[in-house]
Amino acid sequence: MKNIAWSGMVAMLAVGCSSSANLGGFSSSVDGQRAIQDLTADERTTLCNEVAAFETRSGALTDLGELDCRLNAFVGITSQSDAEIRSACQEEYDLCKASVQPTSGPCMFPTGNCLATVADLTLCVNDMFRWTQDALASTPMCSELTAATLEARRRNPELPLPASCMAITQKCPGAASTTSDADTSP
Repeated sequence: MKNIAWSGMVAMLAVGCSSSANLGGFSSSVDGQRAIQDLTADERTTLCNEVAAFETRSGALTDLGELDCRLNAFVGITSQSDAEIRSACQEEYDLCKASVQPTSGPCMFPTGNCLATVADLTLCVNDMFRWTQDALASTPMCSELTAATLEARRRNPELPLPASCMAITQKCPGAASTTSDADTSP
């Protein structure tokens, strides 16, 4: 089974910047120098609870849902005129918004071969705030979409993830691809 949980958790934990989000940033009471693989069950529970509280307090889940719906509204649009593009986009966006109920996903941490620390995760979470803010700012609403912006979006679909989050992937090889060494306890 693929583990989108680790890479997805980093993204899910970290997103949440919009005009409504709490920009105070994420911090944890768990010692930042502790390697994630070495956390006790109690420390993992504490970290997961802090992340879940942060997701709620910061607006991260709402922002993730908004970004997801904006991006998915563009997929498959084949219309030619700006008006047709906007209409097709808005239809998909409305369907997404009506069906999406963002919730916190499972909290999973690798328990082996992962040298990333709580401080590394905290830095990534906070950098993802800025990433999400940039992604939301650069992703037009359907009412702003034109054939030219749609084509530009297709050529350059995503902003690169923050270096701090990529560093976690390097410090935890294989963590994003398998669950064999993941602890699913909260």
